[in-house]
Parts: sequence; structure tokens; C-alpha cells
Amino acid sequence: MSADPLITAVVAANRAEVAAGADPRSSPAFLAAADAVRTQAWQFAQRTSPEAFMQLGRQRGVAMIAAIEALLAWCDATGTRIADALEMPDPAPPVKAYVDLGGGFVRFAETAGFIVDGELRDAPFVQALFLRHWMAPLTQSMPMDAFVTRDERTWHLRWKVESQTQGTLDSRLAAAEELRAVTGYPSDLNAGVLLFEAGRIDEARARFEKAGGPRAAAYLRSLPK
Repeated sequence: MSADPLITAVVAANRAEVAAGADPRSSPAFLAAADAVRTQAWQFAQRTSPEAFMQLGRQRGVAMIAAIEALLAWCDATGTRIADALEMPDPAPPVKAYVDLGGGFVRFAETAGFIVDGELRDAPFVQALFLRHWMAPLTQSMPMDAFVTRDERTWHLRWKVESQTQGTLDSRLAAAEELRAVTGYPSDLNAGVLLFEAGRIDEARARFEKAGGPRAAAYLRSLPK
């Protein structure tokens, strides 16, 4: 089955999202476009397979990362801020190419700290988070986590633990616990940091003691007696 109807719907939704500005959920045009994406995503996954849908998302994510890098290079060369580039009534080719692939994703990337000094950092995190965005239209109707690779899930969990400052403490601690299965990952240390930042000092101390090592020892020395 051709992916053209799905891609056409995604491009329309991306353009509507950017046109809507900082609050796309208040835009009827974006909400209608998002509904069209859900319909096309369901039809594509049904006529091919969820695996094919995910593979298409992986390809789009790789292309989007390249488009972000081209957008950043253009912004640097022209002295244009990302926000201003997205609001251009007649966007330059690198801007248009990015919007069709990523919509408002670059806004998230910028606020989440993935863009530093005009460069995109931590591409594996970005790819994993884009894939979550790609999956979203089907997560209520299909068990999409079953079609995520181990590495993709690990990068997403790491982002939740290490960078998702707006996430709930319980969800971030649960992610740290799941990461215990990843060899070498400092699950107890990072859980201790989360608990320390939340003011749960006794629990943080127990985690640091369990973690061991110089970083945990440094945190232990900083805890109130």
C-alpha cells in the first residue's frame, strides 16, 4: 500500500501545527488535520502492518533530524531565530522542508535543550522522542509499544529519567526502575537524584547508599544529617 495518503495528512498537520503557533490545540484547523492523520495512520497500519507504520516513522525521523540540521544552518547563515523562521509567510526552502517533516517538533527540541549554540545535540534522544510523537495517533487503538525496539525504548526511558523535568516523579522513578535491566545504567544513582530534588531526603539517601561509587558518595556528603 502506498504511504502517500498518510504522508499527505502528516504534512498538512505539520503545517497547521506551525501556523497555529504555540497553542495548536486551540486551532480548529490543526485539530481537524490531526484527526485526518489518525484516520490515515489506522488505515495504513491495517492495510500493511504496525511494523511497517513504525518503520516509516523511523525513516521520517531520520529525515527530520537532517532537516533540523539544515534549518539550523540556514538560521545561522541568515541570522534568523527559529521562531521567526517558522512564522515566515513565504518560508525559505530549508524552513519549508523542515516544517513538512517536523511541524512544531523543533520548538520542543529547543525548549528541551536539544539545540545548543545553534546545533542539534543528542540525536538518539531526538529520534526516540520523534518516534513517540509518530506513534501517538495509534496508541489508543493498538499496543504500539510492542513494535518499539529495545534501544528506542531505552533512549525514551533515559530521557524521562534524565531530562523530562515536566514529568511526574512517580513516572520518572518507574522509568529508572525499568532501566535497571540495562547493563551499567546507574538506576539507583539517578533515582536518588530525583528523590533528592523532590526533597525526599531519606529515600534519596537509601538510593545513594545502594548505588555506591564516587558520585553517590558526593551526594551523600551533601545531604543534611
